[in-house]
Amino acid sequence: MIGRKTFIFAICSILSFQYIGVLSNLPIEYWLHYTQKPFICRCLLPLLAHDAIGILVLVSLFCSGLILAMLYLYEKYWIQSLRNDAAFIIIYFLITLFLTAFSNYYDFPSAFFFLILFILFENKKYLISIPVFILACLNRETTIFLVPVLLVMSRKFSLAVLFAAIFFAVRHSVVYAFRDASGELSYINLPANFAIHARNYLTTIVMVLVGLGLVVLVIVNSRYLPVNVLIFIGTVLPALLAVYIVFGCPAEIRVFAEAMPLWFMSALMKPKDQRVASVGFHKHSLRKLQSENKTIHSYPQ
Repeated sequence: MIGRKTFIFAICSILSFQYIGVLSNLPIEYWLHYTQKPFICRCLLPLLAHDAIGILVLVSLFCSGLILAMLYLYEKYWIQSLRNDAAFIIIYFLITLFLTAFSNYYDFPSAFFFLILFILFENKKYLISIPVFILACLNRETTIFLVPVLLVMSRKFSLAVLFAAIFFAVRHSVVYAFRDASGELSYINLPANFAIHARNYLTTIVMVLVGLGLVVLVIVNSRYLPVNVLIFIGTVLPALLAVYIVFGCPAEIRVFAEAMPLWFMSALMKPKDQRVASVGFHKHSLRKLQSENKTIHSYPQ
C-alpha cells in the first residue's frame, strides 16, 4: 500500500502544478486584494508570507496536505483497488480543474482545513482542533459551517458553543484590525445571480444536473458510508450552495472547494461496507471470547 500511496501522491502533486502555475501568473494586485472588504477575513496566507512567492510556497504545502488527508480517508473508508486509485486521481484532477477556473489562493487551504478538521473531530482531537480552527477562520469565513458539523458529530453543545465563540472572536478581531479597509462586509448578489442563470439557462441546467448526479451517487453509496461523512456532506454542501446563490458568482464552482474532496470521493469511489466490517469485528470478538472460554475450561479443576 505504501508504493500505491506514493504513486498516487506523486501524480496528484503533478496535477497541483497546473493550479500553482495559474496563481504564479496573476498580477501583484491580486495578492493584495485581502486588504479590501469583504476579503479581509481571508488574510491568513498573505499575513504569513508577505509576498507572492511565499504564498505560492504555502499553497503548494496545502495542496500536499490535502492529498495526504484524502489518502488517509481513502485508506480508512474506501476499498483499496485499481478502480478507486484511478477515481482518486480523477477526483483530484477535477478539484484542481474547478479551483483553477476561478483561482483564489485560499481555496486549496480551505479544502485542506475542512478535511483535516473533519478528521480531528472524528478522532475526538478537540484540543488540537482549536489552533487549526483559528487558522481556518483566518483563511476563510465559511469555517463557521464546521460548527454544526462538530455539534452533530460530537453531540456536545458546549463544544459547539466554544468553537462558535472562537469564530466570532477571530472575525471581530480581523474586522477591527482592518476597520479602515474600503468596501462592504458582504455583497448580496442574489438578484443578479438569478438574472444571469435565467439568461444562461442551458449552462445552469447542466450545472444542476451534474450536481444532482453527484448527490444521487452519494445517496446510492450512503448505506456503506460512515455516518460522520454523511453528516459532513449533508451540512457543508447545502450551506455552501446558499453562499453560492446569495454571495457567489455564476459558474464560480470554487465556492464548493470545502466540500469537494469528501463529496466527490463519496460519489465516485467504491466504499468499504462499514456494516460488514462491524459484523466481522463482532464475530472476531465472539470467536476470541469462545476460544478463551474453551482454554479456561480445558484446565484441570
